[in-house]
Amino acid sequence: MKLVKEDIKNIDTYLRHNGIKYMDVRYELIDHLATEYEGMDNYPDLRSFLNKRLGWCKKVAEKKATSIHWIYQRGLWKRLLRFFTKPVFHLLVFITLLGLLELTTKLDFKHIYKYLIITLSIPYIVYIYYMIKFEYFTNKDKQLVSMVYLNNIYSLPIVFISLFGVLKDFLTDNWYIFLVYWFFTLLLSIAAALEIGSRQKQVLKEYKFLKTYLV
Repeated sequence: MKLVKEDIKNIDTYLRHNGIKYMDVRYELIDHLATEYEGMDNYPDLRSFLNKRLGWCKKVAEKKATSIHWIYQRGLWKRLLRFFTKPVFHLLVFITLLGLLELTTKLDFKHIYKYLIITLSIPYIVYIYYMIKFEYFTNKDKQLVSMVYLNNIYSLPIVFISLFGVLKDFLTDNWYIFLVYWFFTLLLSIAAALEIGSRQKQVLKEYKFLKTYLV
């Protein structure tokens, strides 16, 4: 039995009314449910079939959200590690070290500490720009689970940045540890901003497709 377009819309409506609100999750479920239903030998009533599969659908929706979160986090770490494989990165590290050595001859550590902390706001500003732009183009309509988890990419850098306040006394007493911690946090923040920008493009393409298909 081949499901018609009206049947597909009914499945989508059923899923929405039963708490599965994200379009990307519904799209995957519709594809699976339609294939399963069409492959059955004895066709039950469509709604009865959906009622039996609702529990499974909700489990899939939960797993999808968890999967997206960890895909984004792995993407962040992979992007960070790619920095270390590029020759230009090693050149930038060398230039940064020379710049810091030059600063130590002209400024005391308190001023250097303040200026280096300020540099961490640069990737954060880029992140804010991406999110404002993203909110504008999607009309604040979080209909994809992948949209919801975009913000979480920057959550890890924020944790490292917030620890500067907690560890300030320790870091100011340990110059080399501070430099390593600052440099790692800066790289992680840059990687997060770049990863968000890259993921946004994919999410927007998916959003446009699904909005046409499901709405």
